[in-house]
Amino acid sequence: NKMVLLTQAKIILTDSDTPPPDSAAWQTQLLPDNWNNSRPGIGGFAWYRIEFDLKPQQLMLSALYVPRISMNGAVMINGRYLVGGGNFTEPMTRQWYRPQFFSVPDTFLKIGSNVIHYRIKAYPNNKGGLSEIHFGLAELIDKMWQKRYFWQVTGVQITSALNFSLGIIAILAWFLWPKNTEYGR
Repeated sequence: NKMVLLTQAKIILTDSDTPPPDSAAWQTQLLPDNWNNSRPGIGGFAWYRIEFDLKPQQLMLSALYVPRISMNGAVMINGRYLVGGGNFTEPMTRQWYRPQFFSVPDTFLKIGSNVIHYRIKAYPNNKGGLSEIHFGLAELIDKMWQKRYFWQVTGVQITSALNFSLGIIAILAWFLWPKNTEYGR
């Protein structure tokens, strides 16, 4: 009861700024959803609708973790924006490489039925879509998010910095020891 994994959703492709009504032509979709597989060649806007129930003892669950979205996303809970998502027009905000962590105010939640609406914009054939969503205690969710953030963002930055540094060292060696052919001549 300290975490809920959300893997059932409904989706509708629409460029509407607001979620369509419940009576719209929503289609059932399992999460994670990779558009390369579920909608090859399709790009554009979509809304995901994720319904979940909370028991009274679960109202202390206060964080969302979304391992992956592509390309940009905005989140609403029970009709209130949690995160706006930045620009959905070019130059579009690109969130595809960063796992998402959101604190959820308790005023956004209620006992019983709750609904997350997740708006995304994706490019065709670019692995657009939405991963599963983890909802739970902030301490647990934060640990999951930090681990993924390290490997997906910080680790890449460290690797890039190391590669750049090694390149500088190789260039310096080439200039300092020009007669040594192993450094570039």
